Amino acid sequence: MDGLTRYDEKKVLSPSGAESWDISEDYLTYTFKLRKDAKWTNGEPVTAHDYVFAWQTLILNKKAGYNYVLTILENGPAVKEGTVTPDALGVKAVDDYTFEVKLTQPYAPLLDAVSTVTYYPLNKKAYTEIGEEAYGTSIDTILTNGAFTLSKYEPASLLEFKKSDTYWDKKTVALEKVTVNIVSELATQSVMYDNNELDILRITGSLTDQYKDDQYTVTELESRIIYMYLSGTTATPDALLGNKNFRQAIAHVIDKEVIAENILKDGSKPLEGLVPAGFGTINSKDFRQFTGTYNEKIIDATAAKTLLEAAKAELPAGTPLTINLAVQENATYKKVFENVKSQIETALPEVTVNLETIPNQLYFSQVMKKATPAGVGSWSAAFTDYFNFMELFAEGATFNYGDYKNPAFTALVNEARISGDATKQAELYGQAEKVLVDDAVYIPLYQVGAKYQLKPNVKGFVLNQVAPSIDYKLLDVE
Repeated sequence: MDGLTRYDEKKVLSPSGAESWDISEDYLTYTFKLRKDAKWTNGEPVTAHDYVFAWQTLILNKKAGYNYVLTILENGPAVKEGTVTPDALGVKAVDDYTFEVKLTQPYAPLLDAVSTVTYYPLNKKAYTEIGEEAYGTSIDTILTNGAFTLSKYEPASLLEFKKSDTYWDKKTVALEKVTVNIVSELATQSVMYDNNELDILRITGSLTDQYKDDQYTVTELESRIIYMYLSGTTATPDALLGNKNFRQAIAHVIDKEVIAENILKDGSKPLEGLVPAGFGTINSKDFRQFTGTYNEKIIDATAAKTLLEAAKAELPAGTPLTINLAVQENATYKKVFENVKSQIETALPEVTVNLETIPNQLYFSQVMKKATPAGVGSWSAAFTDYFNFMELFAEGATFNYGDYKNPAFTALVNEARISGDATKQAELYGQAEKVLVDDAVYIPLYQVGAKYQLKPNVKGFVLNQVAPSIDYKLLDVE
């Protein structure tokens, strides 16, 4: 798919579906001039009406999660609540190729935001004919407008994309076909790469050692964070995980450096806060440097034992000190969380950790239903805005797997996101993060390092810190 903007080969936000835009002096009105050669795969033009329909459909969808941009659109909350009709929403097709967005308050990252899938256009005719429940459930039930079309999909096996004949910028798309293989075993991935069945291989764990001396390796720190959660307030309440002292005890015995350096070995870095390093800048400093927090290990076995004793005194006598941790089926996660289990049980012998492996295709349906009191989450920023991470843990948020609720956290985040002062905003987010980490419902583990092994004929490979990390439009194989 193709949106209004996208990141180019230099990682710079650039025009895409929109050729240009104007922003009003009060930063409340954005007027996008759409390119007239953009088409859907059925040959129909992509127009401003498609963007209006997409945004209206999104805000009316009861299954859609919290979305900050929609809340600051003119009449956004009222449309969502049904007190006014969708045509009152602050989006308008001025004409077929002029898309207007009206906000109720300034939002500096809007141009970044509209580069993401959430704000892509939607063809009303196709969506209506296929129906809301069926749309996007198979190759035949989706209409696209991007550089490639999905030509084959085999669950848990592969995705195949073919170059689109209707894409406005098809002359710059070098590849005729891209096949993405989904292979869980590292050894199998390696064999496929060595047998020239793969041109690009993401390497981790043992593969890092295998290819460590190869010159065709690309490494970069992603904005993606991996964390675990321990919650007593999900759909299946757990009294033990509802105890803050117990959660803090667990947080203090996990050495994240061991995970990053000894298990992953792919450029991943230990993570003590819930905003990654190297993500955006405030006064020429990234968030971790600016706040000066969570740059050192918090591991402290003595403190953890004290916290555990405090938890035991608060819990009913005889409460089993057992964590049933749900982990998705993944070779890397298997090694990581076997290590997490070992670290916890070694430092706190009274505690037992049971790892419950759930197949990938089932895992997120479970965690999104808040069905797992203890589990694992990951998040990669779609665009440069610290709210990308704070909104994860907001009360009622779709991806708030642990059903976290803390009024102090909510108040700080709400104040930060409407601040027009970037420095003050970062300070408030830093305070909110302290509340979040102290509650230890969400325990940060590591920031993902992306290391890829490339065949020497692969050209144009760029790793972005924001999604999508790899843009196939830029790739070529000579």
